[in-house]
Amino acid sequence: MKIFFNILLFISLFTHLKAGSYAKECRVEYKKELFDIVEIKKSCSKAAKAKEESKLYESASWFYLLSGNYKYNTEHIKKFINKKSNVIYSNIGHSYILESNFTQAKEMYLGYLNSSNFVNLYMQDDFKLLLKLYPQHKKELTKGLAIWDELYLPYKEMTLLLSEYPFIIKDTEYKEYKKTDEEKINYLSSIIKQQESKHFKVEKFIQRNARLLFYLYRDMSKIYKRKKEYSKEVFYYSKAIKHMMLYKKSPLQEIQMYGEIVSMYENIKDYNHAIKYYKKIIKYIEKAQGIDKNYKAEAYRYLAGLYHSAGDSSNTIKYYQKSLETSGVDYKWMDKL
Repeated sequence: MKIFFNILLFISLFTHLKAGSYAKECRVEYKKELFDIVEIKKSCSKAAKAKEESKLYESASWFYLLSGNYKYNTEHIKKFINKKSNVIYSNIGHSYILESNFTQAKEMYLGYLNSSNFVNLYMQDDFKLLLKLYPQHKKELTKGLAIWDELYLPYKEMTLLLSEYPFIIKDTEYKEYKKTDEEKINYLSSIIKQQESKHFKVEKFIQRNARLLFYLYRDMSKIYKRKKEYSKEVFYYSKAIKHMMLYKKSPLQEIQMYGEIVSMYENIKDYNHAIKYYKKIIKYIEKAQGIDKNYKAEAYRYLAGLYHSAGDSSNTIKYYQKSLETSGVDYKWMDKL
């Protein structure tokens, strides 16, 4: 059995190396100032097949596009699109353009827009290469570029704003990016306003925008915490959590965020909301396997304390009893209270 797996491993490694070698040959050809279209199609065809054999469908779609066999993208490679797909959208979109199927191309380009914030530069380079490679399809490619430019238009300002994001929000040594808290709030608000607009609420963009809005609202919350405006801190953090729930996240990340917002609500003495979020933590703890009983007991005791602060004596006793029961302490004496 071990020999069998070693053989499989060797075959897999050999296939990947072969795919990489063919891909390099293809790139060398199409990056020449005066290239030979026949040689490009020949080398890219080998690269496409090798990449597909290695199940590297994103790369395969690019090399099939350059090989002249772009119909294979729309008829076969398209089925490998998934939630993690990126450039495969643009490559299949280009393939549809060459087939004069502009409606399907537009759908693919929208998918590509959804996959990344910084895509325009690559697309412009793609069209330059394709116009050289397929001069007979100049009319279709010119129309395809116009479709892309129109789709990308709402993102131009957003891309510029986001390119400054790491410098403006974090304390930076660059003077041109140094901002007061009020300037940072205005900056974040301008991005949030665009991201919350009707255009960006299309279903195709929800996953990507939810992740971005999570960071925007979280950073807004941090600024208000620094300003000691705690009601606004918790308001924006709750919005961050709402958007976090719309994209894939880990249970640990959720628990950490719920813990932070519980502390925020406690800080402004809003115990009802603190209880609401702490109960979400309790649900995770109750479902989790192998958690130490003392940890669970402490979680119930903390919830009892929140109910005590909220003035709810019934639930205070209920969860304090549950804490004692979980830790193995006899709590029956409490019934006499």
